[in-house]
Amino acid sequence: MFQNDPNDESFITCEVYFKIYALTKVDTKNNGFDCDFLVALDWYDPKVASIVKGGGKPDFKNDDQLFYPKIEVQNIRTSIPNALEHVGGVSEPRTGNSKIGHVKITQRFRASLLARFCLEDYPFDQQLLSIPIKLRHRNMRKLRNIYLVHPGTLGLRPLEPNCTGHAIDVAGIFVLSWSVVRVTGVVPMRADIYALAIQ
Repeated sequence: MFQNDPNDESFITCEVYFKIYALTKVDTKNNGFDCDFLVALDWYDPKVASIVKGGGKPDFKNDDQLFYPKIEVQNIRTSIPNALEHVGGVSEPRTGNSKIGHVKITQRFRASLLARFCLEDYPFDQQLLSIPIKLRHRNMRKLRNIYLVHPGTLGLRPLEPNCTGHAIDVAGIFVLSWSVVRVTGVVPMRADIYALAIQ
């Protein structure tokens, strides 16, 4: 059960959004694929609201009390040089509605990722490509529990009707022999990990 209370400082609950810009090099022989994607996070931080009410401006880099997440992609192909690129550099948090402590961060990645393929039903098979992410605190001296949840859970970002909150760019470049059936989010047993499932 995830709590939707912006005044509770015992943990941080983050909404997770993915946008896929390109999906290429689906390689069933070497169990991998390349993906250009964006991860967006939205959360409440009551300390941000307190700072703004006091006339200040949040300093995420230097204030140990503020939540400053580092997004870690879990299935990087470590055998490939430069398998993960932070497009445009590493992003920093910015405030949305700062009066209520709404904070957000977006980070675009280009990555070579691991996958598990089952080709028993080829050529009528469907494969599942996953992009699991985990959040860590950039400042490990201030630890709080992190819960990653589906878009719309906290109501911080408006969603289109019948939309999961995850998107594929209309100009995205996909491998011609593959088509995408659906894109959904998955919350595994560990609440600090969230995975995008591309089928």
